[in-house]
Amino acid sequence: MGSSPPRGVNDIYVYTPEHKLTAEEFAEDSDKFVGLLKHGLGLSEKSVNEPSQDTIALAMNALEGLIEVVGQEETRYLYCGTESQLNLSKPVATNLMDLLDNKNVMTLDGVFACLSGLNLLVNGLGIGDGFVVTSDIAKYERKKGDSADFTGASGSVAVRTGEGKLLKVDSDFGAFSSNEWDFHKPIEVRGDELSSNVSPKVDGYFSFAAYVKHIGEAYKDLKDRKNIKLDDFNQVTFHVPYPGITKYALAYLRAVELEATDEIDEKLESIKDLFHNKDSDENYEASLKVAYTDIKGDLKEFMGDLEKLTPSLKYPSMMGNIYTGSVFLSLASALKHGDYDAGDNILVIGYGSGSGSTAVIMTTTDQTRKIADAWDFDERLSNRKSLSLSDYNSFRNEGVMPNNKPHTSSNWHLDKITEFGRRIYSKVKRSSAV
Repeated sequence: MGSSPPRGVNDIYVYTPEHKLTAEEFAEDSDKFVGLLKHGLGLSEKSVNEPSQDTIALAMNALEGLIEVVGQEETRYLYCGTESQLNLSKPVATNLMDLLDNKNVMTLDGVFACLSGLNLLVNGLGIGDGFVVTSDIAKYERKKGDSADFTGASGSVAVRTGEGKLLKVDSDFGAFSSNEWDFHKPIEVRGDELSSNVSPKVDGYFSFAAYVKHIGEAYKDLKDRKNIKLDDFNQVTFHVPYPGITKYALAYLRAVELEATDEIDEKLESIKDLFHNKDSDENYEASLKVAYTDIKGDLKEFMGDLEKLTPSLKYPSMMGNIYTGSVFLSLASALKHGDYDAGDNILVIGYGSGSGSTAVIMTTTDQTRKIADAWDFDERLSNRKSLSLSDYNSFRNEGVMPNNKPHTSSNWHLDKITEFGRRIYSKVKRSSAV
């Protein structure tokens, strides 16, 4: 009865805002700082939303771009993964329904830091043809000389699920979740009033350990279920907080292959213990930095297979960390710039702080190369307008306001917010002057 359930991904559309900030501009002419950003983090530039584009506007642009390519017939669900919510009750996904002709569609938002988009895709495959849209505006506390803020970027990725024209997706998966606090955005409740910060509470050293540990454990679970090894995969793609961290995740997977994770796991656990006892440890920061440096040294012994990883990092290195869309951005990069044949396997592993990881096997088809070759994302990346650091700080500090300094043309923007909090969007011609 009815059509067969979808077995994979039909197409991907990446939307980047039309502004960027380069490492050179962010570093304010410090060659040392530029080196840290480009060679340490692996980031040369990042995408920046303009002050009239919020999470919903970004998502609308991605979904519309994908619909123009694949259409919207037979759509049964529309899911949205985001950690940049604009309403505690109304999903972002319902706003996107304005772009669909058929309203008999299941809508749902998912929240799990950067992991929700991949989890929604995995969970939706058996329902029918659908869309998974990821959209975020990532911000970290702005401190002079701190690289964290440069990693946080803005963007949206829309994925069409279906019979698997672009990629077949295995129905099984690996997973690992635990209750961690390396990165979170707490809500304070005072009577009927709620307050929170957009920038997360984050501990970078412990977040590194949680990232490596959860990715590794999800891979172990997948490996046990499917009897796989790294050599079975042509490419490996991760959620990319910054490109430099992914080589350590890949090194851990190689250590898993060699059954050499016992000592590494003990040190990862020691970092966790330090974090949990931070309030009573006067030397916490120094101790954690030593443990972090030690574990990185151990992982370097297992580094290799970088040819499996490198193609997936081109887009993240030019766009930054777009949170929920990051794993799909790296996947799109691998498909556009990687070397593969039909029937090659790609290992896709997402991660979300808080913390969890999901590992999925995707397989290329005889249409994959043709579909990826048709993407115009490289051109749109190259056409972004460069911001000065002062303009970036102005954009960042103002936040998203209705119809605020629109600089791009023919894209969805927030036009106004009504007295009752309704957000109104429009797509009108804008001035190109900055």
